[in-house]
Amino acid sequence: MAVSLPDGRTVDLPDELVALISAAVREAAGGRRLALVLLDEEVTPAKAGELLGFSRQYVDRLIAEGVLPARRLPRSTHRRLCLSDVLAFAAERERRQKTIKNMVDTLTEGGAEY
Repeated sequence: MAVSLPDGRTVDLPDELVALISAAVREAAGGRRLALVLLDEEVTPAKAGELLGFSRQYVDRLIAEGVLPARRLPRSTHRRLCLSDVLAFAAERERRQKTIKNMVDTLTEGGAEY
């Protein structure tokens, strides 16, 4: 597939990008909201907290405990987290929560009181 740019040039798109764009269009047509992010982008602890639904203070605690990796800015007390680490943490947390919910559902369906 090729795309015409505003300056008149034509650019061939790799098949992987065409597949990604097609998937994005299907999701958007289904009413889903989409975001394009650079996974190596860095975010502040406050922004990480906003993305995770946590307070900045809780993110600071996760950093201090080594749960979330972060780096200090040179000659500063400020820290930055890699967005891919924040998203991986969120995905793992969601996976754990689903596992626990499935276990509780299995137990209650088996007659255990909750």
